[in-house]
Amino acid sequence: MVKNIGCSRYTGEKNKDLLSFMNVIVNIVNKIHRSQKYNLPFQYIDLTSGCGFDPTTGKPSSPLLVTNLFKEKKLYFNAHFIEKEKANLIQLEKRLEVPSKLIHTYHANSEEQAPKIIEKLSSSNRSHGLIYCDPNPGKVDHGLFQMMACLISKNPEKMKKIDVMLYVAAEKEKQSPSFLQILESIQKKHWIIRQPIGRHQWSLCFGSNYQIGDWKKKGFFSAKSSEGMAIFERMNLTAKEQKELPPLPGSPVQLCLF
Repeated sequence: MVKNIGCSRYTGEKNKDLLSFMNVIVNIVNKIHRSQKYNLPFQYIDLTSGCGFDPTTGKPSSPLLVTNLFKEKKLYFNAHFIEKEKANLIQLEKRLEVPSKLIHTYHANSEEQAPKIIEKLSSSNRSHGLIYCDPNPGKVDHGLFQMMACLISKNPEKMKKIDVMLYVAAEKEKQSPSFLQILESIQKKHWIIRQPIGRHQWSLCFGSNYQIGDWKKKGFFSAKSSEGMAIFERMNLTAKEQKELPPLPGSPVQLCLF
């Protein structure tokens, strides 16, 4: 039995994009590790891990997909999976085959556990990493985002090389602050955002302190580009309001918008 797991016809698309990003990141980090004899593990932190599979299809979800990629690429890593529902965590641990020296699971709220994970890193830690946030049911989770903003502001050196990836949907109601203001509060210098897809306008956002260019093939645009700003403006509308607008141009996924 699983609890409070949100899935849709676009979950597969999300996982493909997540893996595409992680593949690029892992290749870069592995190259750094080899060239600089870098001995700090890549820190992967999943704030809303779920049960390890898609209940609607039975296919593996992001925790298994990401850890399998790490192992396949022989990345030196530590993966942290936080899940507040005990039933989900039990399922997740079975699929991840924990206990493991590389994989850590926590029955906890992310707002409390994530700061503890970062706190345990040494003050001189300069690990590369990624915090992944896919809140159920995909809405803008202000509590989680505020926690990430505080985490980065209080630990600027530890968090300097730890990127952020968020999966969100348009709100049912108007939101304030705006979606862009929420991301800016997380204090990553560069953001790119994917064209929203589906009835609920799902979008994937990636933030880093390293310069990021557009990834037009995948429908991602820099927040500073005209295309990216148009997406942010649209994400600050309700899903109902977005339906009344024409599709955004230039996206390979725009046919899925509505």
